[in-house]
Amino acid sequence: MNGKNCIGLIYSNSYDKALPQLADLRTMGSVPFGGRYRLIDFPLSNMVNAGISKVGVATSTKFRSLLDHVGQGKPWDLSRKNSGLAFLPPFDGHSNIREETRIGSLISNITYLEDALEEYVIFSDSNVLCNIDLTVMLNFHVSKNADVTFGYINGEYPKLSDKLVFKFDENDKVTDMSLPSSVNGNVDYFAHICIMSRRLMLQFLNEAQAYNYTSFERDILLPKVKTLNMYGYKLPGFVRTIDSIQSYYNISMELLDEKNRNCLFNPERPIFTKVHDDSPTTYKTGANVSNSLVADGCIIKGTVENCIISRDVIIEEGAVVKDSVIMQGSIIKENAELHFVITDKDTVISSNRKLMGDKAYPFFIPKGVTM
Repeated sequence: MNGKNCIGLIYSNSYDKALPQLADLRTMGSVPFGGRYRLIDFPLSNMVNAGISKVGVATSTKFRSLLDHVGQGKPWDLSRKNSGLAFLPPFDGHSNIREETRIGSLISNITYLEDALEEYVIFSDSNVLCNIDLTVMLNFHVSKNADVTFGYINGEYPKLSDKLVFKFDENDKVTDMSLPSSVNGNVDYFAHICIMSRRLMLQFLNEAQAYNYTSFERDILLPKVKTLNMYGYKLPGFVRTIDSIQSYYNISMELLDEKNRNCLFNPERPIFTKVHDDSPTTYKTGANVSNSLVADGCIIKGTVENCIISRDVIIEEGAVVKDSVIMQGSIIKENAELHFVITDKDTVISSNRKLMGDKAYPFFIPKGVTM
């Protein structure tokens, strides 16, 4: 079975508060990643590659940059008269604090699901980085006759407040789940990719609306662990969740490993993004670049080592940038030195300035700041 009988739902504001440095003025889904992508590119591409042609992007706040990036969905072949991409902002004629949550955003757009004809819903948050074949997960769901199938990761428990932790039997059925505040060691935790029927999703949302629920995990899923057939599907390959500026930095640096890069950017399942027609990067005499990913449109005159460099970045003569993530339009002036630094878009580092963070605590520079 492919995704033609599925609706894709993506919540773009997932865990904005976990990454305030980068999600203060944008949604989590529009946070830049890997030099040329935004985080929402990954769940969107996973859905399109599975044959899903109807995708709703639910959003709560700060979605201007998301609209600018995704547009009408043309890079994902979702600019269509029928089905295609739909933005689901939380506007239903009144203001409600609950609308600023995942469940509130979906409730305020419940008619989108009611009017649909597809049988299944595949839901994803936007802070999960992976390139997976969702048709395999969908077939798993159908073969198990599951009510809900959770995509999960085995690893260190993330620094987030509502990550379900599972226990399974030998057939991958969920026997117990919890919302611990912290866990020692590796656990099987929810990656916020799940599959259920559209009918069941509507039932959940109507229940949440009637009882004023605010948490999908705590209020809806946890009480039903013994009454519904819930299964776990371990997500294969390179799968990471962003839960802090430290994890964002660490995951970015993991892209410098060719094995991880090939897994995440599998040519059989391409990751689509908005296309920018930039000229190739220019490497001037004296430029020294090693073990780095450099996007188009840059001018490199200095030293770059172990870095992720977005498009239209200028690194002037004598500048040294190591172990850093430099975002679009930034300028590193002559003889400046950066070590373990993350710059947001359009920052300027003045001549002879030295900035140093640490691998565990990268130094962050906000958008448009001159230092």
